[in-house]
Amino acid sequence: MHRMNLWNDSFKAIKDGWKTIEMRLKDEKKSQIKISDEIEFTNIKTNETLICKVTNLFKYNNFDELYNNHNKISIGYTKDESANQDDILMNYSKMINGAINGAINENEKIILDIILKNPKITIAEMSIKSNKSIRTINRILNSLKEKNLLKRMNSNKDGYWEVLK
Repeated sequence: MHRMNLWNDSFKAIKDGWKTIEMRLKDEKKSQIKISDEIEFTNIKTNETLICKVTNLFKYNNFDELYNNHNKISIGYTKDESANQDDILMNYSKMINGAINGAINENEKIILDIILKNPKITIAEMSIKSNKSIRTINRILNSLKEKNLLKRMNSNKDGYWEVLK
């Protein structure tokens, strides 16, 4: 059985049956999840648990693809809310800040946020988006790798970045 924590609102939406898709970044742990596996979700506010069976797996290169392929209610929005991919980035930013509070500097946080938006981003593209030199980007990436917060998967040409925490 797999175990994952959920924010209170997402936990309630799954428990109430209207949120049917849980979005997660792919990492080593989540790569092991298969159809028919069970996931025990824990509400991080109340510690209540809920066991769900995996009925399908969707894999996307970025959040744009995910948001374009599912209706907003299935991914956790109410009918009155507007779906915005920045919401998941904000949740991952909160998660990163909580998990590594004080362990990263502002430049490292900027690069992690850029990578979360597009795991297939190149170093040159990071340089443009962050307005930092390629040498600085390489230094930041090396620091994040040394802290076990980031890993490069597959080749430089066809690979992607995996945020580990």
